[in-house]
Amino acid sequence: MFSSHIKYLFTISIVAFVFSACSKDVSIPIQPYDSKLSIQSLITPGKAPTAYVYRTVPFFDPNVLPADLFVRNAIVTMSSPDGLEILRPDSVWNSVLCYYEYFYAGQTPVQTNRIYTLSIAYNGETYSAITKTDRRVVQLDSVTYTPKFKDLYGEHEGIVLHFNDPTGKGDYYRFDMGRTFGPMDTIFGVGKVISECSLGKTTWVQEIGRSIYPDQNGDGTAFTITIEPTYKHKQGEVGYIRLQSMDKAAYDFYDQFDRQKLSQVNPFVEPVFILPGQFGPRAFGIFGAYITSDSLRFVYPE
Repeated sequence: MFSSHIKYLFTISIVAFVFSACSKDVSIPIQPYDSKLSIQSLITPGKAPTAYVYRTVPFFDPNVLPADLFVRNAIVTMSSPDGLEILRPDSVWNSVLCYYEYFYAGQTPVQTNRIYTLSIAYNGETYSAITKTDRRVVQLDSVTYTPKFKDLYGEHEGIVLHFNDPTGKGDYYRFDMGRTFGPMDTIFGVGKVISECSLGKTTWVQEIGRSIYPDQNGDGTAFTITIEPTYKHKQGEVGYIRLQSMDKAAYDFYDQFDRQKLSQVNPFVEPVFILPGQFGPRAFGIFGAYITSDSLRFVYPE
């Protein structure tokens, strides 16, 4: 028994030595980083335009909040056949995440069937893109619920949108639900101080679908889209659901994000890098147009 005990201790010592010998501190040199603009502007008829203009930062940068990344000294304009408007810095309080979201905002409502040009002058460079507000409204027929459905990210509950796609390819759809959320009992935000402000409070939230769905494989047919809700809910809570009809530029941009997220969780998918789009090689982003259907009232059955 004594010799067996010695062998056991000796084996443990060898294993501990091997693992400790494999431990090594590695210093990673910080490479130069070329910050670029990140621009997102989606306009819709009847509402004043907004443009989110931020700067990109390296992965280990401590600046992560909108207040740190918002580009405050840009000159942002939006023009159409009706004239030119200067967009001014503005902000709105996010009562779920407990911080201000910053953007540039105009005052003049967007009109239907116009070509709009968004221009951003910053640090001696000008970034511009165009879009046209010619989307057609597609109305929802009904909204149902499923306790579980499977997608590439796992199994979820789902809200199911039913509608008829009009004949003619080139329609792109996104989920949009507004509802009262709360009282909040989950920690949100970054850090304890930020998150505590939302606890126990009720607020109105807009749940926007991550994905945009093209009609290329179902043109002119009955269409269904199943969406995982963003926030927690209880039985009997009410949401008002609309269908957004987007343009192709918006679909192409957000489809990249969807594919990039999938590549991060699935080791068998090739890495996806967000490509510069409408604003040229010195900026990332989207300038697109959409229009929304009338809303349908939806009650969570469970």
